[in-house]
Amino acid sequence: MDKLRTSGAMTLEEIDRLLVAWRANLSMSSQNLLALDDLTTYKRLTGGNNLCRPTLTGETARRVPPALDDIAQLFDNLQVLTGVIDKAARLRETMPRVFAADHARSQIEELLTGNSVQLPPVQTPLAQRGLLSQSEIPSAVSPSFLLDVMTRTFDAAKKVILDVDAAWSRLEPDLAVMTGEAIRLAQISASLGENQLPELASLQSRITEIQHTIETDPLGAGANVRRDVTPLLERARARVDSIISDRDRLQNLLAEARLRLTELKQTHAKGIESLRICREQIENPVGLILPLAEQAPAELSAWLDTLEATFREGRMKAAQVGLSRWSDAATAALSTASMSLKSSSAPVELLAELRGRFAAQKSRAQACAARGITLDNSILLLEAQASQLLDVRVVSLEKASDAVSNYEAKLRAALAR
Repeated sequence: MDKLRTSGAMTLEEIDRLLVAWRANLSMSSQNLLALDDLTTYKRLTGGNNLCRPTLTGETARRVPPALDDIAQLFDNLQVLTGVIDKAARLRETMPRVFAADHARSQIEELLTGNSVQLPPVQTPLAQRGLLSQSEIPSAVSPSFLLDVMTRTFDAAKKVILDVDAAWSRLEPDLAVMTGEAIRLAQISASLGENQLPELASLQSRITEIQHTIETDPLGAGANVRRDVTPLLERARARVDSIISDRDRLQNLLAEARLRLTELKQTHAKGIESLRICREQIENPVGLILPLAEQAPAELSAWLDTLEATFREGRMKAAQVGLSRWSDAATAALSTASMSLKSSSAPVELLAELRGRFAAQKSRAQACAARGITLDNSILLLEAQASQLLDVRVVSLEKASDAVSNYEAKLRAALAR
């Protein structure tokens, strides 16, 4: 279009080519402005599509508002410029019927090449001026002049919007990932009964600060989100991992406690039965240790049930303190039950040992008799005495032990001769 002749009388062919060129330029300008207007970042900055318009600060507040004003002015200028070109096109269409050819060509040429665009004076930003540029666009300019200014203005404004878009596109996804991880850690922490971890509080506070900075001043943020947030995130993650480790360890301790409770119940039951047998078979047993109170295992079981429920509720500290106390009580109870079982089992085991020894010696004596060896009547008397003491329902251990020992000694001496 710039290469077309812009001085002297224009031919109809030149006018037609110029109109075609202007239509193409106006169409392209409109498309590009609408494409910029359709950017989510542009709508976000202007509050379009009911988006919440951020309150800009810093470098972004310095650069964006002038760019937005320029874009709004570009739409106005495009409308004015389109009106001038439309007017020239209508004149061209009516040339044969309304005007003499020379007069019509002169009007169209003036519209297309002269200072036919009426605008209020517009201050040209320094960033958009060349060394020989005017600081202010005159109120009446040619279409070509206005289009040149609009082109430079569009490029400068577009760069600002795209810079914001690039900053948000770079920073917000990283922040979203970090925020998601912080939320996940907070949820895990809460499920473990830890709602006030200082590491998480510091992380969330920093994320909030960065989020505000990115929202209001993306051009000035210049922050590497990962660099700023990762150390805090790692500390928070380590703290939560430590709590998880404590939780797993506590869960294992509760499982071990359940096994100890089972052992206690079994030992207590054996102790009760052993005491019954001891009292039935042994006369006046000595050294007996009384078993636990009958309700003791049930009380420890109910206590452990409560601790497990506390654990499931996520109250780790309470469960940990309670389990420590429970373990002390269970250890003491198991010790008592074990000693009680041992004290009542020992006399019964001794009785079984005496009966075994006596049976062995009696078999030995019978074997001697079968070989024709005659034993002294005193030995037979001791055998009868020991047998009588061992075969009664309630045995006197002291008497039976003496009788078996005497029988063994007498038989050993007789067989040694």
